[in-house]
Amino acid sequence: MYDSKNITHAYLAYYLTFPVFSQCLLFILGMSSLRLDVFARVTRNYEFCIIVEKLRFLIIYFSRYSLVAVLTRESDRFLDNLNMIALFFGILGGAAMMIIANFQETAVVTIHLSAACICFGSGCIYMWLQSWITVRMYPLYTNRRIGWIRATISFVSTFAFLMAVGFGWYAAHTFHMYYPNLPTPRPWNRKFWQPGYDSHVISAVAEWVMVILHILFIISFSRDFEKLQVTLSIESLVAHLDHSPLLRSITIHK
Repeated sequence: MYDSKNITHAYLAYYLTFPVFSQCLLFILGMSSLRLDVFARVTRNYEFCIIVEKLRFLIIYFSRYSLVAVLTRESDRFLDNLNMIALFFGILGGAAMMIIANFQETAVVTIHLSAACICFGSGCIYMWLQSWITVRMYPLYTNRRIGWIRATISFVSTFAFLMAVGFGWYAAHTFHMYYPNLPTPRPWNRKFWQPGYDSHVISAVAEWVMVILHILFIISFSRDFEKLQVTLSIESLVAHLDHSPLLRSITIHK
């Protein structure tokens, strides 16, 4: 049996250090840049699979769903529905993250950007739903303060998401006003004059803020998970792996 507090400390350390470690590693490998405006802009053709590490969020989403389900025990049908919908958007965001990791922006722009919007848009919806769930669970299961903290993070993250999408679109629109026949720069740079570059930088900074807030929201679950114990139980249905449990059950019934 593991100490839940030690697991929580490891969980906090992981999600605080992983973004910094992964970005430094990608910079050393020449796959990315430390500049905000070209963050996660891959310039090689192999897969940007290190981002798939964030699919670990799916485990957290399911653990959070299970914790709420165990606490409420179907006493609040509306809360159960909210919990299920939140899990759906969490899984949707994780699936979109997998698409982002395997379709680089410099290779398949449309798929990459569409998946990014789905990923972070679903993440914002997930945060709002979990904030609502937290507030609704007051006072029986939680305190109101953490609910408002999560709601504040959700609001700022949603605002950053809208800024990232809006200024990103405006940057591309401004560029095509001057160069209608050229594709949108991937990545943007200052090697030559690019109209819309300043808007792109604002979009990139908003994207960074949004990612950090998503991580902070996940970290807000750390105290909740101190009260959660996950067990795995495996039971063999046969004594030999060549035997069939289906045939065995038929024989018993006869």
